[in-house]
Amino acid sequence: MKNSVKTEIAVKTEILSSEDGNRTYSIKKEITGIAGSHAYFILLYPTRTQENCYVEDSTNNHLLNHLAELGLNSYTVINLFAQVTQSRLSLAGLTVDEENMNYIKETVFSNLTDDSKVVIAWGNSQQNSPVICQSKQRILELWESEQPSRPLYQLTVDGMKNDNIGVHPLFLGIRHSQSYWKLVEYPRKKILKELLERMKPKKNEKETKSKAPEKISAKVAAGKTAKSILTSCGARLAPFDIKELRELMETDDLELDTLGDRKTALFVIISDTDDTFNFIVAMMYTQLFNLLCDKADDVYGGRLPVHVRCLLDEVANIGQIPKLEKLIATIRSREISACLILQAQSQLKAIYKDNADTITGNCDTTLFLGGKEKTTLKEMSELLGKETIDLYNTSENRGKEKTYGLNYQKLGKELMSQDEISVMDGGKCILQVRGARPFFSDKFDITKHPRYKFLSDFDKKNEFDIEKYLKRRPAAIKPEEPFDLYEIDGDDL
Repeated sequence: MKNSVKTEIAVKTEILSSEDGNRTYSIKKEITGIAGSHAYFILLYPTRTQENCYVEDSTNNHLLNHLAELGLNSYTVINLFAQVTQSRLSLAGLTVDEENMNYIKETVFSNLTDDSKVVIAWGNSQQNSPVICQSKQRILELWESEQPSRPLYQLTVDGMKNDNIGVHPLFLGIRHSQSYWKLVEYPRKKILKELLERMKPKKNEKETKSKAPEKISAKVAAGKTAKSILTSCGARLAPFDIKELRELMETDDLELDTLGDRKTALFVIISDTDDTFNFIVAMMYTQLFNLLCDKADDVYGGRLPVHVRCLLDEVANIGQIPKLEKLIATIRSREISACLILQAQSQLKAIYKDNADTITGNCDTTLFLGGKEKTTLKEMSELLGKETIDLYNTSENRGKEKTYGLNYQKLGKELMSQDEISVMDGGKCILQVRGARPFFSDKFDITKHPRYKFLSDFDKKNEFDIEKYLKRRPAAIKPEEPFDLYEIDGDDL
């Protein structure tokens, strides 16, 4: 072929790992044929061993694609933890990886060349774990002791918010950005100060640790009473005999306190016929409200930066949320709102008894879509109030002489009576907002929504199959169990 040019570019891979393959200390990628310097990227944990180090995962694919933009021709990935993990890092029994810290200090930080850089890219995954915070603190302290005059770097793109610090290469803000990747200075002193403050034990914690533990035993009671207590306790804790439930509860994977920091969608899917595990959902909501309220007060001065809206569908079927009557009155001032969706208002009274009126009274908006439950109809009729009508009465008396009479009155009549509400057209709804007159309106035609095509009502292929999802999730593989691992990048689909 005329005027053709052949160019050869190869990616060289080097991996440093333990003999058994359970620990990976570093993976180096070098592109031959292009100019540039070297950088170390500090991530969270490795997923590659010497047996599959040639397989490029999504993280390495994105780093290689943007290497030239960063002025690099090679990079080395090191991690806070050297233990190879094929799925999400488990926090159960996790401690600071001292061996890996020594490797980073002696091999990386102490032997940096003048043109090499160190990039913090561990992201914010599981950032509330004390062990992960302590590991990040150790890394920054090691850098201050070994390279106090040199800066650390982080990834960014044009237009990215300043509060996105130390982002991971797969962070959506840079992964799908059309802008060039850049390296900017990482605010290590500020972050180190925040980590030190976070790791300080609170006053209450110190007092709790200083006190001698007290033994509490149900056996101090009489024989029958003790047996009753133990039986009740065993019945309440019976669900935790299930291994999967214990694994679910042993670590914090939800990071509920971060919901008010950035836009997040959290779906809680439970059975609508079996209420065995509903208590877990009630616990989760209680923890969610308490964490977000505390964070709004302690970190953001009273209001979360991102509004958190809880859509509690079939709220009567998830069990009783402790102190909901108090929470519903306090969360809205913290930029949190709750939409309680019920089939009938009597369901709320059946669970929360006398507190049901307090809960509904703290809801600024009431939307009635229709129903026949008598208590709900009565309360809706009373909420709508009355209208003023003109009443004309005519009378005619026939006797020796005919007499006529006309009586005019102004009366109050229910805006809609209970029987009128019960036979309300299915396409209508009643909306009442605090401080405004009620609205009698048409229901929105969902088929006209621009995103209707993504619902299962439009196409059954869009239906979310929870059983299929659970089967596709990464399974917990035993060390001696053989398995096949396939990784697919969404960009290649």
